Amino acid sequence: MRFREGPFWVRVLVVHARISGLFALPDLPLYQRNLGMNRFAHLLVLSSPFALVAAAQAQASDLKVIYSTVNGHPTASIAGIPNAEINYLDRSAISPSGNHWAITLRLSTGSGVTTEVLVLDGSLLLQGDIQLPFLPSGRTIEYFDTQLGVSNIGEVAWTGDLDGDSATDDVAGYYDGQGVHTILAQEGNPITWGPAGWIFDEIESAGLGPTGMTYELNSIDGGPTTNDDEVLVAGNSIFLREDVHTPSGQMSLPVQPWQHFEHFRTHGSASHHLVSGELMGGASTDRVVVLDGQVIAQSGFQIPAGLATDIIDSFGFTTLGPSGGWMYSAILANGSYATVHNGNVVARDGAPILPGASESYVGPASGLSCNSWGEYVIMGTTSAPVSSNSVLVFNGQEVVARSGDPVDLDGNGIFDDDAFVTRFLAGGCTLSNDRRIYHSAVLQNGLGLPLGEYFGYVQVDDGRVGTTFCEPANTNSTGGSTTLRGYVGGGGSSGLHLEVFNGPSTHLGYFLVGTGVDPIGLPISAGKLCLSTLPGNLMGRYNIAGSNLAGVGRFGSDGILHNLTSTSTSGTGYDVPVELPTIGGTIMAGDTWNFQLWHREPAGESNFSNGLSVTF
Repeated sequence: MRFREGPFWVRVLVVHARISGLFALPDLPLYQRNLGMNRFAHLLVLSSPFALVAAAQAQASDLKVIYSTVNGHPTASIAGIPNAEINYLDRSAISPSGNHWAITLRLSTGSGVTTEVLVLDGSLLLQGDIQLPFLPSGRTIEYFDTQLGVSNIGEVAWTGDLDGDSATDDVAGYYDGQGVHTILAQEGNPITWGPAGWIFDEIESAGLGPTGMTYELNSIDGGPTTNDDEVLVAGNSIFLREDVHTPSGQMSLPVQPWQHFEHFRTHGSASHHLVSGELMGGASTDRVVVLDGQVIAQSGFQIPAGLATDIIDSFGFTTLGPSGGWMYSAILANGSYATVHNGNVVARDGAPILPGASESYVGPASGLSCNSWGEYVIMGTTSAPVSSNSVLVFNGQEVVARSGDPVDLDGNGIFDDDAFVTRFLAGGCTLSNDRRIYHSAVLQNGLGLPLGEYFGYVQVDDGRVGTTFCEPANTNSTGGSTTLRGYVGGGGSSGLHLEVFNGPSTHLGYFLVGTGVDPIGLPISAGKLCLSTLPGNLMGRYNIAGSNLAGVGRFGSDGILHNLTSTSTSGTGYDVPVELPTIGGTIMAGDTWNFQLWHREPAGESNFSNGLSVTF
């Protein structure tokens, strides 16, 4: 592994204690952290009385390749389609939690014949050149549109074109995550949920929202005029229609209805939506970005909370996070560019890419993404030499990858593939809640000769601590598993902060702590208790009202446990104190304690997260 940047290195060897001889926790790998702004790992330093040092997994390589177009390389092939190689990578989509991903690819058989495929989590989901049972008779998929939607339970929304008659080729398809495919709309068919006589025409821009699949009808036949035939669809209903619906909060008068939609972003995990496009009226003030029906930025006006000179001319990329966080890139009237995250200008060309850095952004952001934690990533170009000026910057604090970085193409943990990033491909970056930045990039060898492109990710080290057990937990009512993770920090005196993901919306839960681990788990209702109940073990519940021992929360529509007892500085999860509930006593340096979350299900059953062992 090549290390660079920052003043010096430390190496921390993390050894887990044994709990009463009942369960031997494995030794964890060496965990490395540059004390400067380096992207390879973290040294865990706390403000608590003692340091919590249970470690996250060390990364053998920063840049992980999932697929590539490098001829002859295993990453250029698709399982299930022999003698075919990938020759084009399309846009990808990642579920909010990061547990599912999808991408469309173009394959070549080597004889000039190409086909498109849709891949979910590394498995072939749809192949474009074969007759699939849910498609109209005699038709196959010719190509997929760029935009996809993927949910935390593995649903996939897509749009594309069928082969054959161009008057009936646009379709919107939905996969339920359980093996069932459905065509929800086809060009030329009647729109049964719309006004009488309406007929589907151009269909594109797939997504997933709280009410099901979303997509854009770029035009409709059978009645609407060209002034009012563009519609955003959510489920089986009109969500927005041009020349009919008018966003609130416009900065110019008179207020105008929509004229054209450019980007429609929503998530199945939360009832937020972000739409960018054009209003009717004057061209100097017609461009807008609209969050949940409210204008948050408009051309001809200053960026809210920006500088007086930040007058918007138009917009570049926009993005919506799983819990309603948002970003946009603005092209300003003075010819410069700015990037806004949740109302704050977080980057602009000519400004340092990191605090105190001499390297600055040049031009607009070429990709944006944010997650549920208020974190974001910017893909951009900098003032560095051209060999290293394409960057991925996390949270305005860390360059996690840049052009010139080596890529572990074959996944053996060694940079021995003579493959280096040339540049990151515009538009193609997504930051998940587990802090993976999925992206696509161009590759070259050490001589500067082109190799192809790749789709993969870089894991941003997140201060995660502890060793999980009983993972995954039993499936909950969302179709996924409730996931417990531990992090350094928070306001608790132990220095440990717990977060829980993928839980059932609106339902309560609280944390458990114990001395022992049951790796198999004791079945209880819909879940399994993985804290040991054998004689000699102790277990406590963080549900003591009116104290810092109340780790009680309710899952939001984003699947995250939101704290109800003012015992989390972030508002989610729980800041663990040194005091122990029910058991009595305190957590001491050198102790290992085990945690799990209990929660309700919609039908009243009990369920549990995975377990987490942490050495303090």
